[in-house]
Amino acid sequence: MRVLLITEGSYPHEVSGTSNWSHELINGLPRHRFVVLALTPPKRQAILYERPANVEQLFRVPLRLERSNVREPTKAERETFALSVNHLLEFLQRDLPRFTQGLRELALLGHEVDLWPLFEERVLWQRVQGLLRLKLPYTPSLAEIALCVSWLQKNLTPLLRIPPKTDLVHMTGNALGGVPAWLASHVHEVPLLLTEHHIALRERYLKRSHRSDLLALKRFQTSFYEMLARLLYWQADRIVSVSEFNRTWQLRFAAPRERTLVIPNGVDLDRFPNLTQQTHTTSTLVWLGRIDPLKNLETLLSAFWQVRQLLPHARLKLFGPTTNPRYLRKLQQQVLELKLESSVTFEGVASHSYEAFAEGDVIVSSSKSEGSPLALLEAMACGKAIVATCVGGVHELLGDAARLVPAQSPTALATALIDLLQHPEERSKLEGRARERAKTFSLDRTLARYNELYEDLVTPLRPRELPAFLTTERTTQNNLILLQGDTPEGQSNSGDSP
Repeated sequence: MRVLLITEGSYPHEVSGTSNWSHELINGLPRHRFVVLALTPPKRQAILYERPANVEQLFRVPLRLERSNVREPTKAERETFALSVNHLLEFLQRDLPRFTQGLRELALLGHEVDLWPLFEERVLWQRVQGLLRLKLPYTPSLAEIALCVSWLQKNLTPLLRIPPKTDLVHMTGNALGGVPAWLASHVHEVPLLLTEHHIALRERYLKRSHRSDLLALKRFQTSFYEMLARLLYWQADRIVSVSEFNRTWQLRFAAPRERTLVIPNGVDLDRFPNLTQQTHTTSTLVWLGRIDPLKNLETLLSAFWQVRQLLPHARLKLFGPTTNPRYLRKLQQQVLELKLESSVTFEGVASHSYEAFAEGDVIVSSSKSEGSPLALLEAMACGKAIVATCVGGVHELLGDAARLVPAQSPTALATALIDLLQHPEERSKLEGRARERAKTFSLDRTLARYNELYEDLVTPLRPRELPAFLTTERTTQNNLILLQGDTPEGQSNSGDSP
């Protein structure tokens, strides 16, 4: 079968747990052919993964970038836009049917028409201001309205088109990627599968800013994401979580219980060297992940300062890409303030996770939110001692094969790290347990479950629950940006062209 796999800020342009999972999924299901639709930042990015043979096409959809090769709207189409965008904006009133109707209407219109300048119409700004006034304790200023409309224009307009037709749509997260996922499923009437590695809506709440000058924008964004998440939970044929913790949150956000299931991440032990009993001349901690506020690295740095008071030769190596440059600068400033510049290094992206793990005596995770982190599963596969904050699905993953500590507690984290660095016999016990526990997370088993799920979904187990207020017009052309070397049927292409 042909599968439309939709990624956002991950595969194949960013190295992350979700990216690695996507790559393993495609390679592990060679009988199926994949069309990958990747939502990316506007700047062109390199492809960081070797292309699997069963990937037919790679489409790049750059956000915050105006599309080319779409025509100017006619007067009638401008009127259609005005009506449709009013339907869409009903997400501020929690009106799911109107929001859904508006999303569909705008996508059908935006498939061939340039919608970007239409978001600058005065009447639209007035409508946004009027709706926000109902949700805020004050009347938002013109500057605040500009921020809201600009955010919607830059992040939604590039997605308002009809994706290519396949037999199944599989999205890897419940955020903006849900827009093309739902459109492809609805317009082409094919099954929709959602896999959530982390609960994007929950993490958005955790990241919510309390700055008063951003209150209107945050309320606007949160309302949009809430409505989009409810639409996707309502329409997805299956909703997969990587942990029971995630599934609990899906149910809390109104996902139908009968359509939810848990498929844990898997690992191929044969591809990860056994690093048990490995020692270093200095006590070295290794952290691996995205440099992002949810990883709570400021707590790790504070804990490491305490470690250094007892173990002055200790080292901390941080591996991973930077998704938030401002946060990285904040961490670098904290390193200077704590006088840790000689012992803390930002190593960048490792070629393989096991190469990073080989640098450390103890692997550490300090996150304040996680689903079921693939990095920790791979650390277990290498037989490394782990200290991690007990958040999300981490306890389900690690069990008794690691030291678990409360989140956002530098002292608790430092105490556990010091104990393992000072007592190699305790480290050795955890290393053995980790390697053994990793065997229960079989990649083959994970892939088999997804293959079974794919096969079940293309033979519908329930009628498509399409809302009655939506019609079923079809359009099969697409207008996406093709990555170099990829050619849709019946076209030739060289480079980034629409």
